[in-house]
Amino acid sequence: MYLKLFLKIVPFLIELIKAVELWFEGPGQGTQKKEAVTSGLKAMVEGWGEAATGGAKDAWAKLSPAISKCIDFAVGIIFNFSK
Repeated sequence: MYLKLFLKIVPFLIELIKAVELWFEGPGQGTQKKEAVTSGLKAMVEGWGEAATGGAKDAWAKLSPAISKCIDFAVGIIFNFSK
């Protein structure tokens, strides 16, 4: 169940990273950018979790460590290949 939800999140994660990058201009704001992406994804997971199973908090608790690592990985991929 959580793997399917995680895989649904990945395209949104990438687009959210790109959008947040536009909102926060200038260097040195990595922490704020990651917090914005994480908050957006948390709201999404909680919404989907409640709609699908009623277990939004459980879904976020299970997925958040993987999502955090995925954000870091995606940022590295997106910005290393866009230079």
